[in-house]
Amino acid sequence: MRFDHSLLCCICAVCMIAWTAGVALAAGPTRPEGQPGAAEGRYERFRRVVIDVVAEPKFAGQEVVANDGGKTLGAARLALAGEDAAAALILPMPPVGKSYGPLSIEVGGTTLATVTLPDAELARQYALYGKRLRFQQYVFSGEGLPSCDFEDPAGVEDLIGRYQINVRYLSAEGSEVTSATAPGRYGALVEVEGERGGVHRRFVTLYRSPEKINWWRADLKASCTLPAGLGVDPAVAAAQSDLIGGYLKSMVVQGMFHDDRGAVLLAGLHEQTPQQIEDVWQANEDWWFAQRKRLGLIEHRYETALPKGYADHPQTRYPTIIYLHGAGERGVDLSRVRVHGPWEFLAEHPELECIMVAPQCDPESRWQVNDVEDLIDEVFGKYRVDPDRLYLTGLSMGGFGTWAETIAHPERFAAVAPICGGGDPKRVARMKEVPTWVFHGAKDSVVPLSMSQEMVDALKAAGGAVRFTIYPDADHDSWTETYSNPEFYEWLLGQEREEPKQSGH
Repeated sequence: MRFDHSLLCCICAVCMIAWTAGVALAAGPTRPEGQPGAAEGRYERFRRVVIDVVAEPKFAGQEVVANDGGKTLGAARLALAGEDAAAALILPMPPVGKSYGPLSIEVGGTTLATVTLPDAELARQYALYGKRLRFQQYVFSGEGLPSCDFEDPAGVEDLIGRYQINVRYLSAEGSEVTSATAPGRYGALVEVEGERGGVHRRFVTLYRSPEKINWWRADLKASCTLPAGLGVDPAVAAAQSDLIGGYLKSMVVQGMFHDDRGAVLLAGLHEQTPQQIEDVWQANEDWWFAQRKRLGLIEHRYETALPKGYADHPQTRYPTIIYLHGAGERGVDLSRVRVHGPWEFLAEHPELECIMVAPQCDPESRWQVNDVEDLIDEVFGKYRVDPDRLYLTGLSMGGFGTWAETIAHPERFAAVAPICGGGDPKRVARMKEVPTWVFHGAKDSVVPLSMSQEMVDALKAAGGAVRFTIYPDADHDSWTETYSNPEFYEWLLGQEREEPKQSGH
């Protein structure tokens, strides 16, 4: 993982991460005025289900129960808590492979609330992606390849039972190896198999140094200017520069042992020459994509909407919209990609006659150009796409993905529409021939408006055909108004590549 602007979008995934980890975001449910009660449920460390209940104060002292289809799963005694009565119902986890139906929370003959829990198996899968692997060392010396385990083995067993980890090591050339005979990049393909079946994969970069390094004696120069918001006098920071530098050095040293970013950085630097300097993070992503492709480990998950009568017109090619979701819709439940986007508008306007494809990112991942390109190739091979009417749009994390993909391959698209995203203004001139409509909320507290503004300014300076809509009162959600606007679709579907640089299909 590397830090860049797209990680700002992870903030909008907080709610998803919280319920998969079994963490409550608030003190408990709030009882609506005039209602007898309210309840919220969560999986607590995937060892139990907790239902937080609030009820009218008249129910204090009475027993509240959780019923699933008439079967009582648990009970608790309501007690006064402020202006309401409250209780926490502790229930067992549902059996493996099953979920509880809507739970009826009752006191006597009164139903206080109905609780629908997330699918337990999907929640476990989300949570597994959040469990960190830890290799003995990410940067190592000698021929012995480091082994790994999870930082929280007990927590992983709560999710998938007893598990086994198998690691396949790859050399820089991509061949499978059992020892590190040469310095440089190594890849670790980690396969985790739980007792209930299924394989969970991770792709980790390692680096073998030519010699054993005593990091604590290494002469690493580290300095920085502390942000003013920390409240440290600049003169004090200057006087303590050695102390601050020592702390930064210790962070670098720890990272070499306990963080794969150190291995990614060194592997990339090791492979470069003064005549060929490149982005080490992108080089790492390219390398892993090539290995996954070669090993047959790329599988695209996506939802598709086809125009009415698609099957009746086998010779017709259709305009196609590729929609990239935001960070909150990542995961293993494909239905999440329908939470936002053009779905509703297109369903209500079948006369637009276009194909829509919405892929899904894995939890903890983000949109990568290689993967988006490979998806588009698959879509072209599977559906009757008009190659001169291919459109790309996305929101938040998908907005960043839209900018990145278009900059990398401007020749593919008739028009693009990034929403509340950002990208690299130094490279945006590559897409100056692509009609672009950008959207952002003026009050966006997640992705600053300036991130779209700098892209638009750079694109205009390059002579690009760009429109920019700023919603003056919108926060991060600048997509709802965009995707419900008929003018957006009239503009988007009205664009066509006039002189494509290359068809590719």
